[in-house]
Amino acid sequence: MKWASLPLLALVLSLPSSDRAVSQTLSPREQIKQRVNDNVLFLMGGQPGATFSQLAHDISVVVEDGNNLRVLPVLGGAAVQNVEDVLYLRSIDMALTTQEAMNYLKATGELGPHLEQQLTYIATLFPNPLQILARAGAKNITDLSGKKVNFNNKGSATAQFVPNIFKKLGVDVQEFYMAQGDAMEKLRRGEIDATKSPSWFHSSGQKTRCDTNELKSSSMRSSRSSTSSTSRRVTHFGRR
Repeated sequence: MKWASLPLLALVLSLPSSDRAVSQTLSPREQIKQRVNDNVLFLMGGQPGATFSQLAHDISVVVEDGNNLRVLPVLGGAAVQNVEDVLYLRSIDMALTTQEAMNYLKATGELGPHLEQQLTYIATLFPNPLQILARAGAKNITDLSGKKVNFNNKGSATAQFVPNIFKKLGVDVQEFYMAQGDAMEKLRRGEIDATKSPSWFHSSGQKTRCDTNELKSSSMRSSRSSTSSTSRRVTHFGRR
């Protein structure tokens, strides 16, 4: 994994030295402008408040190196949209996505053939297991049949792929689509019955305002044969 990320880092850090001779012919103001722009990478994150948005910000803080390197997180769509953006949206150098989104785009060909040849894989950032947070009384996934279940914002990878997993398992639910913060509040008030749990809820041990006596966390792991999108990994890609 470390070796996969080194070429990108070396390329970013070597850019200023390759233009040093040209920089000496520019005015001081133009030299500053060139230096500032040469050392910036734009990372497509996600929707405001979503996991991708938080993660992109964290990456920008960790790799920031003053005048040598800046990574600027960009608010965007979600896993599928991010792949299109890193390919075609001007100034976007890198993007966060999921393995299931890449599998989907390669299978459908909607962004053209040979997608893997147009992108450079950088790193797997963390596993992204599908976790369902439900009100007390739901012992397993089938108990949610006919219930109100939130699948994150429209356009997110969760909204695109997870309802199909429920259908593959024969669990028909009332589908809702809203931001995780809103969903958690509605879950606490009993206005919905379950929501896809934010990635940070289980990984960080962070508490929510929901009463733990009212909620029960139910982990769902589907077999590979039940759906082609059960492998959920958050990954990091850059444009070739």
